[in-house]
Amino acid sequence: MHSADERLLRSANLYVKIFDGADLIGIPNVDYFYDQSNVQDVIKRFSIEVIFTPGHTQGSVCLLIDGCLFTGDTLLNEKIGRTDLPGGNKQVLKESLKIISKMPSHINIYPGHGSSSTIGYELKNNSSFIQALQ
Repeated sequence: MHSADERLLRSANLYVKIFDGADLIGIPNVDYFYDQSNVQDVIKRFSIEVIFTPGHTQGSVCLLIDGCLFTGDTLLNEKIGRTDLPGGNKQVLKESLKIISKMPSHINIYPGHGSSSTIGYELKNNSSFIQALQ
């Protein structure tokens, strides 16, 4: 994770309560932060490109692995990440979405919620994504 989201992680159970979650979760310890160490020094089996994409949270990142983009809550199938919770910033999210929009259209995206998609599909069918790029 990015160190900008460490405080958010420590508040995870507050969000569980806000969103009517029944069971509290165990907060994990973070082994390393993407912005403070080279992920390739930790994971040597395949190449990972960490793309800093704040907006949904201050420390949102996307992971590009073998032509697959894991977008978390930055870009979802026919949706974009929320910015109405603490750490969210609509203008910053727009800048992050511009970075993603410049990637090849054939790249598959795997969001944190919902089904997978491609960047090309989202550029044609995701009205929130399209609007954010204008």
